[in-house]
Amino acid sequence: MYTDTKSSYDFVKEPVLSAEDPELMSLHRKLRIQKDRLVSWGLEWSDSTQSPDIDESINKAGLSELVGSVMSTIKEILAEAEPLWQSSKKRSFDEKGSTSEKSIARKPSLIVWDKSRFQDLVRDLTMSIDTLYDLSRTRQSPRKPTIKSGESSRSLARSSAAEEKMFESTRMQTPQQIDPKSLIWPRDLKTIQAGTLAPAKSGRQIVFMRRPTIRSSSRDTASTTIVPVLLEYAPYNSIYTSVGITPSMTRFEKLFAALSQSYLSSERILSGLLSLIGYFEEQDQSRFCLLYALPTNFGPADIGSPKMPTINFLSDLLFSRNFEPSLEVKYRLAHNISNAVFELHAKGVVHGNIASFNVLFFEPQLKGRVDFTQVNMRKPYLTSCDLFSDNATDNSDSSVDPRTRLHRYPLDPRNTRYGRFTSESKSLDLYGLAMLLLEIGLWTSLSEIFPTAATVPDNPAGALRKLAARCGTLYVKAVQACMKAPQDELTQKARPDVMHQKVLWKVSKALDTCCAIDESSDESNEDSDDLFELSAPIKPLRSTTSQQRMVSDSKPSTLTLITSPPVVSRTEKSAYEKASDSFVDRPRPSWIGRPLPIGKFH
Repeated sequence: MYTDTKSSYDFVKEPVLSAEDPELMSLHRKLRIQKDRLVSWGLEWSDSTQSPDIDESINKAGLSELVGSVMSTIKEILAEAEPLWQSSKKRSFDEKGSTSEKSIARKPSLIVWDKSRFQDLVRDLTMSIDTLYDLSRTRQSPRKPTIKSGESSRSLARSSAAEEKMFESTRMQTPQQIDPKSLIWPRDLKTIQAGTLAPAKSGRQIVFMRRPTIRSSSRDTASTTIVPVLLEYAPYNSIYTSVGITPSMTRFEKLFAALSQSYLSSERILSGLLSLIGYFEEQDQSRFCLLYALPTNFGPADIGSPKMPTINFLSDLLFSRNFEPSLEVKYRLAHNISNAVFELHAKGVVHGNIASFNVLFFEPQLKGRVDFTQVNMRKPYLTSCDLFSDNATDNSDSSVDPRTRLHRYPLDPRNTRYGRFTSESKSLDLYGLAMLLLEIGLWTSLSEIFPTAATVPDNPAGALRKLAARCGTLYVKAVQACMKAPQDELTQKARPDVMHQKVLWKVSKALDTCCAIDESSDESNEDSDDLFELSAPIKPLRSTTSQQRMVSDSKPSTLTLITSPPVVSRTEKSAYEKASDSFVDRPRPSWIGRPLPIGKFH
């Protein structure tokens, strides 16, 4: 197993010299470094009294299954990297060749050099070898078999800090850990009715968190503020629990860097995203528990009689056949969700799980049954980034949610092993955004739009015609720009970063123009930074049956204009931030306001 994998690395022998492209030399050097790391890892497991093959030692440690899976991944990466390596060497040779040499007819190479893809392969290879070193640390300092719920596996590995420091260059700063004892679970409070709480097995719920208040003077006595926060579970493959190691935290570290409090303190705002406070781990459940600060209008809670904020999901609203928001509210909803996706991409984070059931709305505690007319659809929040699905195997109990299959591109690596995409491709996010905009425009779930399809057709002409009739051709162009992104990346019409920037321009320009009809826009008051708190205007659908609904889809919707002035209330800071020093004059996100391409919109 190890010997075969190591032999796959034989093509990396001599350095490639390219004075014209120092970045190419750097990539080759990184690949050779990973080869040396793999050989060094094998030496740790080898026994001088036995054969060079280390499979027996790995089998005795009970890690043959996991190591075999990692080795298989490494071989696949190297199998794809080798032809790219050779094509880069040929490219370097051509750069140094004379004009006469270049004029000689040569057989064209079957593999075209792709720097972006080679970077992805080197990054994936580094992560896989990191996992092997994690296994070695487990062998040298095994974890105790009984661990209390919420105790972090990363904190238990601190005893080998000197060894961990050897590989710090491949990792980002560890996210902040939260003590689970600082949480107050609503189910333990007698003053809260059980009917107002989320189901016990729900992936999200509201909990209360104790947080020390920052005082302006050291003479003031310390106090604790209790604030409501969103608790979200991020499961990972249970095989990591069985062998006692932590899965790769690379994505989580990127997400924390993008959404942490330090990001907010730099006087920037998050558009449609919640601020990530920290996490703790429940190893017995094979999951991480992420804590997010709630959005506006949720201040410190009186634990004696707390009010539970309610969570509403866009997926539930789409299934509510009796109500559909007005056209301007749809535009604003689509615009703000797109902003959230572009904000993540600007920070180097790929969501990987864009779907209607991951778009949330938060409202104060309501009396009685849920009333969708009270939901402020202009303020959506995108949650549940995909953090650990790449670590899952075919027989994993943490399999991908089947509801996401229609929202994902057919060649998404989370759906199939066959394809050139990596899970870090922004094009896959853009495709998911296109599906979400399609659902919002038709106000119907994808499973109803394509009831008999396992995947969305490459050219859903019928659905796009209905979308144009209800939302206009400009909105359709935004959907099409996002939908074509994966195919454009495959055909290599442009570099992925250039192509993604063009999609951002097109979608932003189209949705900004659409939102011009929204008189209740948050940006309508140019002289004030205050945001309006508005309830979404709702209009009843003319029919509640699916057959009647499909007929009505061919007719354009009637605009419902707001005739009464909106009720203005100042937007408050998040509950978690209110306990700390505040900041003011939050500017718009960095990607907003970039120059748009001049010319006719395509």
